[in-house]
Amino acid sequence: MKIYVVFLMLCFGTFGQLYAQSIRGRVIDNENNPIVGVNCVLMEQSDSTYIIGTTTNLEGCFELKVNEDREYMLQLSFIGFEKISRVCRPGNIGDLILNVNTELLEEIVVKGDPKHKDAITETFFLTDSLRNNSKNSLQLLDKLPGISVDWASDAVKIGEYRDVPIMLNGREVGKELVQNLNPQRIKKIELLRFPKGKYGDMPIVLNYITYDNYLGYDLGVQSKGLVSFRTPNSHSENIGANFIYTLDKWNIYSDFNVSYKKMYSATSYSYLYKNEVAEATAMEDFRHPNNNNTNKSFNVSLGADYKIATKHTISIQSWLDGGKYDSFESYQTPENMLLSENSNNYRNINSTSGLFYRGDITDRFIITSDLTYNYYNVNENRAYENVDKLTQLDYSGRKDYWRYNANAYNIWNNILTSNVGYTYTDKSYINKDTNTDKELFRSLEKRHDIYASLMINPHQKVSLAIGGNVLFVHRDNGINSDNRYSWMPSAKLHWQALNKLSVTGNYFCNIEYPNLDQLSTVTYNKNKILMYRGNPDLKERVMHYMEWRINVPKIIEFTYMLKHSANDITPWYFMENDYVVETLVGSKYLHQYIGLSGDYNICQKFQVNFTANYQWYGRQGSDNIWHRGRTWYLDAMATYQMTSHLYFMAAYFLRHDKHPLLQGEEYGQEETLMLGLMSPLCKGKLSLSVNFAIPTSLVSKRTYKDITIPDFKFTSWEDQRVNNALMQISLRYNFGKGSASRSNNQNRSESEK
Repeated sequence: MKIYVVFLMLCFGTFGQLYAQSIRGRVIDNENNPIVGVNCVLMEQSDSTYIIGTTTNLEGCFELKVNEDREYMLQLSFIGFEKISRVCRPGNIGDLILNVNTELLEEIVVKGDPKHKDAITETFFLTDSLRNNSKNSLQLLDKLPGISVDWASDAVKIGEYRDVPIMLNGREVGKELVQNLNPQRIKKIELLRFPKGKYGDMPIVLNYITYDNYLGYDLGVQSKGLVSFRTPNSHSENIGANFIYTLDKWNIYSDFNVSYKKMYSATSYSYLYKNEVAEATAMEDFRHPNNNNTNKSFNVSLGADYKIATKHTISIQSWLDGGKYDSFESYQTPENMLLSENSNNYRNINSTSGLFYRGDITDRFIITSDLTYNYYNVNENRAYENVDKLTQLDYSGRKDYWRYNANAYNIWNNILTSNVGYTYTDKSYINKDTNTDKELFRSLEKRHDIYASLMINPHQKVSLAIGGNVLFVHRDNGINSDNRYSWMPSAKLHWQALNKLSVTGNYFCNIEYPNLDQLSTVTYNKNKILMYRGNPDLKERVMHYMEWRINVPKIIEFTYMLKHSANDITPWYFMENDYVVETLVGSKYLHQYIGLSGDYNICQKFQVNFTANYQWYGRQGSDNIWHRGRTWYLDAMATYQMTSHLYFMAAYFLRHDKHPLLQGEEYGQEETLMLGLMSPLCKGKLSLSVNFAIPTSLVSKRTYKDITIPDFKFTSWEDQRVNNALMQISLRYNFGKGSASRSNNQNRSESEK
């Protein structure tokens, strides 16, 4: 409650300042684009004595507070542009145009990447040096402070988050398209932590903002292969391509990807039923794996943007993906006799189409809107066989999903910015028996989500945002029907305490909905006595977060996070008709996290980054007993530039888990050492990397899960050493032709001081 009182006091104090005398304006270039970071200095008209100064924000706006209503001298300056001075009085002086200084541009040496951070967004303004030394966006991201790319998986890592999603101008596009995007297209990169609106379920998002006036085409292709040195060999293959072509009014883009993967694992289990050993398998052996999973998948996307007017764009986009997933488990008795077999054949197709609009109604008022439809279909066959019986289940599943979102963003002045939006979702899940076409399960759900936020910049070094969501959910599964409301407040603060020290605080909520497999009442055997069934009464999970980050650039970042939910989804076991049923229920959940991370450049050729943390958590069920657990891990990577065309990489990941369950515990451990070489060939257009996973033994890598209820005890084990000796080869080739007009490119000429 105290934090809201503080926020309200700050808000009222800020509103009072809005009526103070000030000189306000906006700085633009010849193409009417805002210029960020312009030095705005107010001086005495008579003797040029300095009075006050500031810089323009992301929209090119500035505000200088004064005490008297009289004439002042205003001076604007920015590297690469001509300096201007003018006499002005308090009030809004409108737009001020800076002209490019062509003579100065020829002498400028670009050295780095300016960065701006507020309570909501961290923005990287790119320079020519970064763009020219990168042939795709992954190479570009790897050069930004605090961001690293795993060469082996192409996953983008930011602190404790791995495989961070990337948007293009605020929208989802094909993964290969954004990874292969030409850096010359990118104007700036935004990093958003727990954004509001339709991407509110993502903890962290990167968003590429591209130039409006880029013309040309780009084509990228990539291929990746992985093989295990153990027999039988786990392996995977992946190929893909992407294309983007931009004209004056049209922007057309597409990508596709095909992959094949087969992985082996070694598992075992035993269980007691009514105090007797009912079943026990032979001990798992990583040299002779007894399980395998095969996955064949594809995805393709196609989209087009059309500029219907200046700063008004309409887009249409479609995605299609699908695949075949087959798994097979074979267990033997301790005497090496066949005990049981499990097989699962899964086929799915998933298609999404969307219509999008973005319009800058004025330079300070922006509207976005989109309508998407998602269709998902799955056919699954599950078979379980032992010496006594055979069970088989064939069923199909279908999801129809409509979503509409509208968002309005308004810059009231240099201090106050607002954002409001609305999302409507209509979703239906259906399961049917494949052989009889009989309906097995149905779930209908409608959601209304209204959100609003207000960002206030009371001082150049302080920004805060307050807001929240009101969510209404109506659900009907044919048996029960209910309505639920959720209020999810948020508050964010960024304080640049010193030039080399910043503090960021967040309080926010995240919501997660149960999927078809978790809700469906379809039941199938997992072994002779254990069965699985979804829970149609599962409610959505609302997770509350409180996070603090203290950052000392180029030295260390400290993070503390507290997570809490009254309805986290977790497994639950109970007896029914001489069977044990595994299902899912809600539980109270508490999770705390303390982490350190750092990103260092040593001698310009040696880069090191790491993240280390300790986590502890608890889970409480209907028995009101807290079950405790903990996690610690280390993720470190070092890159060394051996020559101008050869880089060496070493990455180490170590994790140790003890997860609390309501009726037992789950123990996990993971250790990976990767060594690799990367070489940019063909003038940097071709990127070749070879990576090796080296077996290590700091931890045993044996995991287990233990479940204990009256008359039943189940324990399973898995040996992770099956796939800890791997080699991976990755190729990525980018070429194209195009450019953006330099007159519309104020961020290509700046030098970081």
